[in-house]
Amino acid sequence: MWPTIRPGLEITAKKAPGGWLPEDVYMAIKTGDAVLHTAIVDSYYKGFLVSKSIDTLEGRKLLLWICHIEDDLLEDNLEQVKEWAKNIGAVKIQYISPRIGWKKRGPELGFEPTMVIYECDV
Repeated sequence: MWPTIRPGLEITAKKAPGGWLPEDVYMAIKTGDAVLHTAIVDSYYKGFLVSKSIDTLEGRKLLLWICHIEDDLLEDNLEQVKEWAKNIGAVKIQYISPRIGWKKRGPELGFEPTMVIYECDV
C-alpha cells in the first residue's frame, strides 16, 4: 500500500507544510501512532486519510492528520469517521490546516473553528 499512498503524501506535504516527510507518516502508521484509512470505490483507489488519537484536557480527540482524497469522499463518509471517533472514545473530531479553502469547507461539513495558530521563526 505504501507505493500507492506515497505520491499523495508528497502532494499534501507541499500544499500543507508542517515539517513532516512521507517517511514520518510511514513510521507513525507502522508504530501504531497513526491509522491509515484507504478509500476504495468500485474497486478503484480514490485516496487516503491518516488519523491519530490525541488526548487533551477536553478528552480524547480523533485528529484527521493527513488527507488526500478525490471528490467529496470525506463528506460522503463523515458518519463513518464519526463511528471511528466513537470507537476510540473520542469526544471530538479535529483537523488542522493552513489551507484557506478549509476555512469555508469545514463549517459546511459541521466543523467549527476553535483556535487559530500563529507562528514566527526565531
